[in-house]
Amino acid sequence: MQVIAWNLRACPFSTGVVRSIEEHPLTVMDCTLDRPDSMNLDEEAAFGHVKTLIDATRRHQGEFVGLWHNTQLAANARNYHKRLYRRVLDYLGNVLECG
Repeated sequence: MQVIAWNLRACPFSTGVVRSIEEHPLTVMDCTLDRPDSMNLDEEAAFGHVKTLIDATRRHQGEFVGLWHNTQLAANARNYHKRLYRRVLDYLGNVLECG
């Protein structure tokens, strides 16, 4: 598994000029975890995958960037993302407390 753990300077291919804008690549995005046309993971597998990404990012002293869409966290959403989001935040908190 490869993890992009650091932010990057934007450099459009068309100009090749490095910009002062920083890009922060996503480490994980909610909808890629459970969609059948993507990873198609159940909740436990998704949590394990996200933990692996967090641990790899930390090991390389990088920046973990997660994206959870508000529609995935809505009360009427029929998926596991609200629970998963809480679990990921708890895990991140524990990892950061342990130094």
